[in-house]
Amino acid sequence: MKSKYVFWFFLTWNAVSLFIVVWQQGFGWAAFTLLSTLSFLLWMHGASNRFVSELVALSNKEDVKSDRKLFIKEHLASTQAAMADSRLAIESINEIGRENFIAVLRKIKDASIRASLESAHAKIVDLRKKEEQSNWVTLGVASIAELKHKGNDMVEYSFQAISNIVKYLQANQGGFYLLQQSGDEPYFELSASYAYGKRKYIEQRINPGQGLIGQVYYEKEIVYLTDVPKDYIKITSGLGEALPRCVCIVPLITEGEIHGVIEIASFNVLNPFQLEYLKKIAESIGYSLSTIETQARTKRLLEESQKMAQEVKSQEEELRQNMEELKATQEQMVREREKLETLSLVADHTNNSVLIADANGRIIYTNPGFTKLSGYEFDEVVGKKPGSFLQGPLTDRGTVARISARLRQGEPVYEEILNYSSSGQIYWISLVINPIKDEHGVVKKFVSIQAEITNTKKISLDNLSKFQSISRTNAVIEFNMDGKILEANDLFYKVTGFQSEQIVGKSFEVLIPEEDKTKPQHAIMWQNILLGQAFTGEFRYIDAANKVQWLSGTYNPIFDITGKAEKMLMLAQFVTQDREKMHDMQETITALKSGFPMAELTADMTFKSANDLFLKELGIKRLELKDVQPKNVLSAASFKQITQYQCSSVEQADHFDIDLQNKNGGAARFSATLIKVNGNRDRQHRSLFILKNKLE
Repeated sequence: MKSKYVFWFFLTWNAVSLFIVVWQQGFGWAAFTLLSTLSFLLWMHGASNRFVSELVALSNKEDVKSDRKLFIKEHLASTQAAMADSRLAIESINEIGRENFIAVLRKIKDASIRASLESAHAKIVDLRKKEEQSNWVTLGVASIAELKHKGNDMVEYSFQAISNIVKYLQANQGGFYLLQQSGDEPYFELSASYAYGKRKYIEQRINPGQGLIGQVYYEKEIVYLTDVPKDYIKITSGLGEALPRCVCIVPLITEGEIHGVIEIASFNVLNPFQLEYLKKIAESIGYSLSTIETQARTKRLLEESQKMAQEVKSQEEELRQNMEELKATQEQMVREREKLETLSLVADHTNNSVLIADANGRIIYTNPGFTKLSGYEFDEVVGKKPGSFLQGPLTDRGTVARISARLRQGEPVYEEILNYSSSGQIYWISLVINPIKDEHGVVKKFVSIQAEITNTKKISLDNLSKFQSISRTNAVIEFNMDGKILEANDLFYKVTGFQSEQIVGKSFEVLIPEEDKTKPQHAIMWQNILLGQAFTGEFRYIDAANKVQWLSGTYNPIFDITGKAEKMLMLAQFVTQDREKMHDMQETITALKSGFPMAELTADMTFKSANDLFLKELGIKRLELKDVQPKNVLSAASFKQITQYQCSSVEQADHFDIDLQNKNGGAARFSATLIKVNGNRDRQHRSLFILKNKLE
């Protein structure tokens, strides 16, 4: 008897120990199954003992003794049925908590056994459900924590987060609002959305206290609605629009600071464990947003620091020189008072204007050069700002703004500016302003030195005006010394039809006709040009339509300050039409030469050439023409008429009746025509002398 109790004691002890270990490992439902099985076995053991005891007691009763055999048979049958139920329950103990265990329960006839098993089954199902929900929440939080912060892109992260949340909840719509700052005023801005349709309710900006989202800013608590207002939001699908059954607004908070808000809308009501999931991911997302903000702020500060470092580096040499000069001047002024007197003497006798102002820009000193330049005495301007009386309507406002900006930064100024004298006369100055700083870098004074450049400026403007005038009537192209085109003027583009992007940066050869590129004289001309030698003459270019254009002009070298040619400037006129007219005239002259006596007269009234018909009328040979003078073969009246025509400004042809004498002394009267070949532009005033008809 004792061994039986010892057995059950050790069985119970080991089962309880195993239950504790399994529970500590996190397998709650398995531990509960083990405990339920042990309880059932203990119950079965107790029930069996009680049954045997009751059976013995009943068999000893007087009314049973008479029919003990029948009694025992009936109780044995009952016992066998109970044992069958117990065996079925024990064999199916592993199915507790599963759906097919319901079928097992239906087979158990004993009500007490079935009730115990049903209770154990319900508890295990409930535990499994809670564990599944807990695992669901854990996996959901882990998936949010695994989202990558791609390049610290807040918008990309917010889209990944809201997409993940809506899909995981099997919701229908979601919006992710980030807290932004405009000055001192915070507001929520829609950063990302998932499955939002076209609706007027999506607001890009929501201020604190505005609507439910704005109210969350102050309350910092989850808002969960199952009674959604009709005008709040609608979920759109291919079948139409409908109100969601619930809306949940979750603040994203870390350490009491709100970073944003998530809005979820769903046709399905959210369960408590889903709300628990939203609470947990809100903190995770809040930390991620805080991290992204910190990283973005750090990156921005780093970029600003690098930019400032680059700016400081770019100005380092200039500032270093100025600071060295300023430091040397300050040390010298402190060390030797005599140097101050020397500087004062120089300032008083220099032709340049010297002006000193305090830290607020008000004049505290001017030298005689200032009075000479501006016409203002020191007593008239002391305590005033120079711009208040030196600047006028024609002073460039952009220059003034640049000077003011640099002075506010405590930086030196180098500018040219137009000023007005006390009499209202304008003059140009070259202006240098240096800030004087103390040992802490604080500006105490400004020293300004001004030199008059009015004449230089006039010459510069005059040259610019002349060049612009030339550019209006001439094609202008700049080449570097490698032959690449730097720029061209509007006239060149207008005549040739080119656009700047078609030729700028390209070799001069894009303008040269193909047939000219192989000509030796062309190669020699450009070799000399690229060596910095000037060239004057006529040359050919092609236009955008690949048509040849004739130009007459010069290539001139432009020298740098060392006297080295740094680029070439072409100034030329388009003479294509003149050459076409000349070509037409040459063809006309050729035709006339074959049909009429004709000679060419120079400006000094000599024969330059003549055709055979003219020589025949004179009765001479070609080699004798150089010895024949027009005044010797023309009558005095005819010679006078021709001379007057040659010297006149008339360009049209003129007609005369002239008397011509041949070598043998014979005279004849002709109807003649005089035609100027090149008009007034030709300094030789050449003319064609044509004899048309012989008069009787």
